[in-house]
Amino acid sequence: MTGWRHRGAFLVDVLVAFGILSVGLLALAGLFWTAGRSEHELACRETAAYLAQDRLEQLRLVGCGGDWSGVDLLAEAGVETLWRDGRQYVRTTEWQSRPDLDAAGHLLESAVRVTWREGAGQRSVLLVTYFAVDTELENLR
Repeated sequence: MTGWRHRGAFLVDVLVAFGILSVGLLALAGLFWTAGRSEHELACRETAAYLAQDRLEQLRLVGCGGDWSGVDLLAEAGVETLWRDGRQYVRTTEWQSRPDLDAAGHLLESAVRVTWREGAGQRSVLLVTYFAVDTELENLR
């Protein structure tokens, strides 16, 4: 025979178990949301890195062999807007002579930055490379 004090104890046990289970499920849902967001950020960063690397490869082909005498660096520099997977990316190409690294003035630095909007902020990827130039940089158009 059960006493009057034990009546309803099973109901309390079930409510406590449901409470613990719901806290665990909320934590699991938060984990899935964070993983999905991280995967999306990684995909955007991967696309931006690909776009920057692609631009550096284009520049490498322009000055293939180190002969930059016919290259208009101002035309090769600038800002482009690109769309990939429904997202807007802005690719900026900059040139800079690096006499601090090469006293003869035959070293050209190229920086490609790709930016995109992520939530309320802005993210970017920056790739920098150096080109050896056979001609004086001052003679370049």
